[in-house]
Amino acid sequence: MPNHRYQGPYRQSLLKLYSECPRKFKLLNVDGVEVEEAKSMPLVIGANVHRLIHLFHIREPIDWRRGEVPYPAWEQVLELVNAYTNHNRGLDVIHSEAAFDFYINGYTITGTVDLVYRDSQGRIVLRDIKTDSTEPSPDFLARDIQFSIYYLGAVRALGLQPDILEWYHVRNLVPYKKATVKNGVQHQAGEIRGDPSFVVARRTEDIPTIEKEIRYIIQGIRFNIFPMRPLKIGHICPCNFCETVSYCKPHGETVEQKADFEGLQGYEQYF
Repeated sequence: MPNHRYQGPYRQSLLKLYSECPRKFKLLNVDGVEVEEAKSMPLVIGANVHRLIHLFHIREPIDWRRGEVPYPAWEQVLELVNAYTNHNRGLDVIHSEAAFDFYINGYTITGTVDLVYRDSQGRIVLRDIKTDSTEPSPDFLARDIQFSIYYLGAVRALGLQPDILEWYHVRNLVPYKKATVKNGVQHQAGEIRGDPSFVVARRTEDIPTIEKEIRYIIQGIRFNIFPMRPLKIGHICPCNFCETVSYCKPHGETVEQKADFEGLQGYEQYF
């Protein structure tokens, strides 16, 4: 029988976490393991960067007070926010931190889009602002459920048809502090690290596939199906960097990174 604890609404971050690794979802959301503070620091940085960038986009004074944020995190927050604001003045903003909800088979899907703006060519761009240290690969962007949910949220809840979905890698705007060689290319102090914009492809014809994947994720959560599914980054296994790795045993249950949903066969009546 399904686990009725998870009746929804289903936030985008919850569905994304299950998509990346159902076992990690279980440890954090079912078992309630507590993560070391040091390993949660990226979340603290990301939350504060988004808070201050939102103030910038709605043209409110930016609150630079540190508050309860630990100093090492706050130092990075200031660096990232300054880099972002210096390169994004004058945007034609349509929405900032726009909440949305829509329905799939009676399930409520919710989320928040970081930014929707109109570019110089008149195209509607949906931007997800990222403070991660690792740039996304094309394969990762092609399968990332979060952008699929953003696309549906824009179409069904915000009444917009995005022309472009954009992973915006803020760390690429932070200038090099000294001369550096990256990927065989010489960079001088003061140069930015690269193009922050990574385009993600989602189209109207993708919607049936997106809906199916969301339904299967929801049923996996409700029927307590929590295999390990680490998404490899090149030859690096992200389990080595996962904040729940010390709780995750055994490590012999890895399934394919593209879910085959075999464990849910027979449960279609609940979709």
